[in-house]
Amino acid sequence: MKYEIANLKIKDADIIITPDTVYIVTLEIYRGKKAILEGYKTVKDVLSKSKIYRCPDKVVLS
Repeated sequence: MKYEIANLKIKDADIIITPDTVYIVTLEIYRGKKAILEGYKTVKDVLSKSKIYRCPDKVVLS
């Protein structure tokens, strides 16, 4: 059910960035800091490789 809800929300997203966290199992809540850092690094990497254009209603990466 959570997967379907997430897919509905993603459909309307302007930008989707997916960090590599396949090595973190759902029940490994003690690895939260590692997951957050991985997400931060991924966003930083994507933004450094992209030009960002701001449109009135959304952000466009190229």
